Amino acid sequence: TVRLRPLLDEIAGTVLPDGIAYRVVGHDAVVFADKAMLHEVFTNLFANAGQAVAEHGEVVVTLSSMGETLEALMSDNGSGIPPALLERVFEPFFTTRSGGTRLGLAIVRQLVEMQGGQTDIMGSSPAGTTIRVRLPSARDVRGTDTRSAGALAAPTREREGR
Repeated sequence: TVRLRPLLDEIAGTVLPDGIAYRVVGHDAVVFADKAMLHEVFTNLFANAGQAVAEHGEVVVTLSSMGETLEALMSDNGSGIPPALLERVFEPFFTTRSGGTRLGLAIVRQLVEMQGGQTDIMGSSPAGTTIRVRLPSARDVRGTDTRSAGALAAPTREREGR
């Protein structure tokens, strides 16, 4: 399990350029996911947001629980993605920038899906972009399970081969 808020704070502090504001809205939550994979996911998303916003821009992550799912919306006030390109941004080797590996969002989508989640672009305009990442929720920070006992037991049985 991974607590999202500390992970987001760590990554934002190392990836976002100086002068770009960052904040998290909503409560912290724990997700069922691999921490290294989530680190890669949010490193790519913060790097993209940091490149998209102008000096003194802002990146906001909104966390919310929806039953057994945690939703993280990452919004920036950058230049946005042209509408004609929105369908292609998750394709490997597609980019609107020079340099880089051109795999960032393709890797993001693959890693999120490997964790049982989904990612998509909620909106983009000349005033910025919002990307949604949905992940299986483990429990809230007060320790209350947000999943049923049956849902928690099933993965354990599979791993043990029962």
